[in-house]
Amino acid sequence: MIDINEQILEDLNEENLSILHDKLIEYHPYDIANIFMDLSLEQQEKIKQALNPLEFADIISYLDVEDTLPIIEHLDEHDSAEILSAMESDDAVDVIQALDDKNRNKVLKYLDDDTFLDIKELTKYDETMAGSIMNNHFFSINNPMVAKDVMKKLIKESNEQELIDYLFIVDEDEHLKGIVSLKDLIVANKDENIQNIMITNFKTINAKDDIKDAVFLLKEYHLTVLAVLDDNKLVGIITIDDAIDYLDEEVTEDYDKLAGLSGKNKGEFLSIFRSRLPWLFILLLLSFLVSTILGFFEEIIAVATSLVFFQSLILDMGGNAGTQSLATSVVSISKGDLNNKKIIHKYLRKEFISGLLSGILLAICSFIITYIFMLIKKTDGKIIMISLVVALSMMLAITLSNFIGSIVPIFLEKIHIDPAVASGPFITTLNDMFGVVIYYTLAYLILIVGGFI
Repeated sequence: MIDINEQILEDLNEENLSILHDKLIEYHPYDIANIFMDLSLEQQEKIKQALNPLEFADIISYLDVEDTLPIIEHLDEHDSAEILSAMESDDAVDVIQALDDKNRNKVLKYLDDDTFLDIKELTKYDETMAGSIMNNHFFSINNPMVAKDVMKKLIKESNEQELIDYLFIVDEDEHLKGIVSLKDLIVANKDENIQNIMITNFKTINAKDDIKDAVFLLKEYHLTVLAVLDDNKLVGIITIDDAIDYLDEEVTEDYDKLAGLSGKNKGEFLSIFRSRLPWLFILLLLSFLVSTILGFFEEIIAVATSLVFFQSLILDMGGNAGTQSLATSVVSISKGDLNNKKIIHKYLRKEFISGLLSGILLAICSFIITYIFMLIKKTDGKIIMISLVVALSMMLAITLSNFIGSIVPIFLEKIHIDPAVASGPFITTLNDMFGVVIYYTLAYLILIVGGFI
């Protein structure tokens, strides 16, 4: 089987642009976009010359915005405006908003009136609002029509719309009255009034609502398209691919934040340095707090030095459990899954039980391993009791760390702090503090208060 990237590279050796055009349009735009940024400037230019603006815009729409910017900025204003006009309005808005003021103003002057108005409409919504990812190209009908006339109108205007799977019935004030699927339109009697076959029990979202609410509706109700209203008027639609793109960007961004990276500059040394250093400095200060807590347990450490062997085991396993539950919580928040108290309570119960069961299993394993290790090392002291301390500490540390990793991101989200940025450092420190307190408190209670040492 021929590798598609190799085939595209081979086709780019074609000097005749007309022949190259015919070859390139045989590929899906995604396939060309997937290799586009790895091509030489000469090869990229060849593709731009071979394709018309609409065809090239289809490729651009599959690129990340940061990859699209230099392409748009290196074109003259007319070509940039032509390509942006050919793109879907929501994709074009992402690119235009990312341009600097100078290039943005240049491009906007050369956009056609319809594209300019579309973009102006979309840019009035904050990036967290559902309206910011909607597309305002949809098929609507605002007067009673029979099925055959609607079909004629649909065929005539289909090239102008992003999606024709659903038709939207509105009144003279653009208030949404019903939705008709293309399937229902096709099977309907040709003389059937469109209002007789429309669906009236549909889901909608306000353009100023959070994007996560739109994603939730699309996911939970298995929708492929969601109508967007503003002042009860139909202003756009959000498709399932818009939601997937948003989720992909959010999850990637959250993991970048967890890693201390910063969006478009995440590959640059100075950017990585600046984004990570503040959190590392905070962790340095908070680590002194952990060291201070250790000072309170000097008595137990002095009489049972073998406990020190297993301290890192308790802290590391607690940290691992906390990081796992943290990642799950941050992704769930990003996807909009934790959007009400009932769901949050169910989620926290599930995470607590999961942490407890994991803690019990690992406690049994750690008891056996600790016991064998101390026998081999011929460690002095109460081997069984120290193994019991390690096992109980392991169970409590994992259970608590798992719960903390689940609840802290949710708490930060509620107080409007980005959980992806702040959760990691705080959870690391909290887990260390609780792990130290649990371990040495149990050791003191079992070994000293219990009279075994």
